[in-house]
Amino acid sequence: MYSALLAFQAAILGAQLSEAEVESKMLIADAFTATGGYFVDGVEGFFHTSHTFPEPDGRMLRFLASYEAAKGAVLESESYSALAADAILVIADAVIRSGSLDPVTVGEAIIAGTGVDGLTGVLAYNGGATPNTPVYVHEVVNGGPTLAAVYG
Repeated sequence: MYSALLAFQAAILGAQLSEAEVESKMLIADAFTATGGYFVDGVEGFFHTSHTFPEPDGRMLRFLASYEAAKGAVLESESYSALAADAILVIADAVIRSGSLDPVTVGEAIIAGTGVDGLTGVLAYNGGATPNTPVYVHEVVNGGPTLAAVYG
C-alpha cells in the first residue's frame, strides 16, 4: 500500500491494517524521514522512498559524520539535507562554469549543467528544471534504513 502520510500517521494506518488482519507492505513517500520516521514506533518493515542512501565509506556517510562531529547531533532528515547540499553544489558549479554571479546567467548555467557530483548522485539538468536522479527505496529493518531498491 502506498501512502504519502507523515510517518506517525503511516504508523497508525499500519497498526489499523494489522488489527484488521489486512496483510500488506507499506510504501511511504520521501516525507518519511523528514517527519521523524526512524523515531516513530510501529514502522518496522515499512518501505519509503528517498533521494539518497548512505553507502558505507560513501560521500553521503562522510557528510553525515562531519555534520555530527561539528554539531554534536545527527541530522534528522538525511534525504532533505542531501538535497540542500546538492543545491549548493549545483549553484557553485553554475557560478564557476559561467564565471558570473548574475542570477539569469547562473540560472541558465544550472539548466545547462550536467555531471555535477552531488550527494544524491550525479546531477544532470539536460536543459530542464529538474535533475534526473535515482529514487532510492529504503526498508526499515531493526529501526534503521536498509537499501531495498534503486530506480533510475
